[in-house]
Parts: sequence; structure tokens; C-alpha cells
Amino acid sequence: MLVLSRKPGERVVIAGCITVKVLSVGRRVRLAIEAPENVPIRRGEIADLRIALELDPHPHDGLLLHLDLPPEDAP
Repeated sequence: MLVLSRKPGERVVIAGCITVKVLSVGRRVRLAIEAPENVPIRRGEIADLRIALELDPHPHDGLLLHLDLPPEDAP
């Protein structure tokens, strides 16, 4: 894992095609991410939920769990 310090306006380029730019730093950090359309970008908690549901598609016996997750290929 690479750990960097960046100021607002600075960016990091990953593999020459993904750019992460720091928009603002305050109570929360705001990032802008540019990537090719075929690269899915998800918040960590959504990615973790997708993995958990793939491992156990029925985590609650008899309980219908309805989640509005975007399709895998959604931009």
C-alpha cells in the first residue's frame, strides 16, 4: 500500500489511465476520480457488500433483503 499526502488541487495518476484529484480537505476529504468507462469505481462499503453477497447470497434465512445496487457494468 502506498500512502501519500496531497493538498487540494494535487493529483495521483494510477497506471497512466486513472487520476485521483484532491478537491478539498476539511471535515471530509473530497476526491475526484477519472477512469476509463470499463473500470468500475465504487465506495469501499459497496464493494465489500457485493463481495459478501457473492460469498453468501442468502445471508438472512427467510428475510428478504432488498438492495438497490447498480449493475456491475454501470458507469
